[in-house]
Amino acid sequence: MAKVTNKQIVNALIKAKTQLSNGSTAFSDRYLSRYICFALDQAVDNQYVVDQVQDIIQDRLYPRCSVYGYLHYTLKIKSKLLTEKNVQTFRHDWLDSLIKEFSK
Repeated sequence: MAKVTNKQIVNALIKAKTQLSNGSTAFSDRYLSRYICFALDQAVDNQYVVDQVQDIIQDRLYPRCSVYGYLHYTLKIKSKLLTEKNVQTFRHDWLDSLIKEFSK
């Protein structure tokens, strides 16, 4: 298959943001995903694009498999600071950063 383009990556990330929880306890947030890779699965129809973007996410987190693990074990952020809201804010900010990176 052809390589996924930066435009496809950006579009997938933008769609994933719409399915990513913001960490609130609001009723409207209950069907949203707390994980970026799950949000991609929910938001993007093209499985090949989903797989490629998930690979990018996992490569960036390696050797951890979650944003929480990356923040806590790699960046050494204390657990008490890693509230659901703070971790979700990081996930959204990271997606914004990736969108900017692949928009170049």
